[in-house]
Amino acid sequence: MATPQTSGNVDRPIFTKQAFLDLEVELERAGPHIQYTGRNGSRFKKVNPLPGQGFVEAPPNSMVIRNFIEFKGERTLKFAKSKGWDQWFTPVIVSTRPIHGPNITASTAMTHMKNEIRDWESNEICRSLSNTLKAILPSTINKIIAFGLGAIGNLDLSSPFRIYDIQSYREHAYVLTIARALNEIKGANEDEVAIYLQDPTYTTVCREVLTGTFGFNIINGYGARGFAMVDENTLMLGHHPNFPLREIIADIARPAAMCVPFFDKESFDKLPTRNKVILADIPSARVHAMLQEYEEESIPGSYPKSSLPDLAEWRHEWMEEPFHDTKEEPEMNNDPRPSKATLCLD
Repeated sequence: MATPQTSGNVDRPIFTKQAFLDLEVELERAGPHIQYTGRNGSRFKKVNPLPGQGFVEAPPNSMVIRNFIEFKGERTLKFAKSKGWDQWFTPVIVSTRPIHGPNITASTAMTHMKNEIRDWESNEICRSLSNTLKAILPSTINKIIAFGLGAIGNLDLSSPFRIYDIQSYREHAYVLTIARALNEIKGANEDEVAIYLQDPTYTTVCREVLTGTFGFNIINGYGARGFAMVDENTLMLGHHPNFPLREIIADIARPAAMCVPFFDKESFDKLPTRNKVILADIPSARVHAMLQEYEEESIPGSYPKSSLPDLAEWRHEWMEEPFHDTKEEPEMNNDPRPSKATLCLD
């Protein structure tokens, strides 16, 4: 169970669904300025880094600079308060980042995706996971929303970072496993669980393959709209986020289930200082308060982590288990089938 990084009462929410939607609209307008709402309700404008530019796709084998939304959580607010700047604190801001276009064809990505699904579904861990999820997940879930699973249209076969490409394919594959388990819980007469994906790095190839063949729905925009869709009937997933994922969820919703990174205070305190600084999804007070509503159960198939494998030996056992170091947290009540559950990814 995560414990708080800070002491004292949990402050009022930092994030709101309306702020996410408002900023998405501002970026769609593509005007010369972007309007923000400060912590205390003050309204002010900042220059749009890319005025006149809407949502643009990077062509194959090239790159574009695009606006995207960043999230600032409890740690940033605490710093702003220490400087007397909290009235100007905005939890969502606009920045820019390079977005790379696809470097493989849709046909190649399709082949990789099908192979990864086949390999994953032939794994005993997949079958064990499916059986566990069917036993513990609530039947009220009607959609899955996954954040930041990674692009599948970019591969660098000569890079050690190819390990992350493989994980992106595998993570999309296990989302399909979760959806299948939920659909089996629901039965044949109910609507199938919808799957939504949000990742600003998706390419045109990602969109074609994921939506056209496998039934995923990609959430368009600059990286905030998907959070406004999370509700009590959602299973939410996020893996190694570079934003305060659990703080966002703690402020805006109580999903039926979450699959999120697990950092408690003890493990966080043991991290090197540099890692603490760059880690975005920290065990803050609001996260701790949220997790008090959940219990933990183990997920089958955990392997110890390995160091980065050699290029010729990238298929290590731990890579084949998407829920590495995962914990399952059903809501604390007397119902044998919990109404909420938290799957905490490492």
